Amino acid sequence: MEYFRKLEEFIVSEELWPSFRKPESIAELKRIAMDVHSKGSIEGYISSILIYQQIAEEMVWVILKDCQAMIRISLMGQAEIEFNGQPKAMFGRLIDELKNTVNFDNKAEFIKECNALNKIRISIAHGLTKNTDLSKIAIEAAKAKSHFESINSLYQEAHGYFCDYFEHEKTNIINEYQADSMGD
Repeated sequence: MEYFRKLEEFIVSEELWPSFRKPESIAELKRIAMDVHSKGSIEGYISSILIYQQIAEEMVWVILKDCQAMIRISLMGQAEIEFNGQPKAMFGRLIDELKNTVNFDNKAEFIKECNALNKIRISIAHGLTKNTDLSKIAIEAAKAKSHFESINSLYQEAHGYFCDYFEHEKTNIINEYQADSMGD
């Protein structure tokens, strides 16, 4: 019974819904990534790639939490389910977990863009001693920025979808309580 009470509390309390762990940091990191990218230096390009990938990782984490919440809500009253949370899971692991959960519009494209960004980050981070050609790093940074912009847009769309679902369920629970209290 405690499980279902906590789930109801989650549904009606928007502040408990999945979101960035530190939203103010994400906004600041986006600003920094844009600034350092625009400097046109190797360190600016590399920094922007790393920052874009870290923000994208946080977006995947939020969407994964959205999916898990939707599953819990869908099973409400029928079964209890727990998910093993790995707060320190690597980007690739989070993407793999996301592949194996609830579908949402443009999920495959979101995952494809995340993988493309991660591939760039890996090639830059692990190939630094082999490649310090500014023009090549600039090309990779431009690609990373483009992938990040797509990821950000797809994230907004997907997270909005889940928030709409949570809002609908919140309304259902509130209406249920009102109906129950009127019947008493």
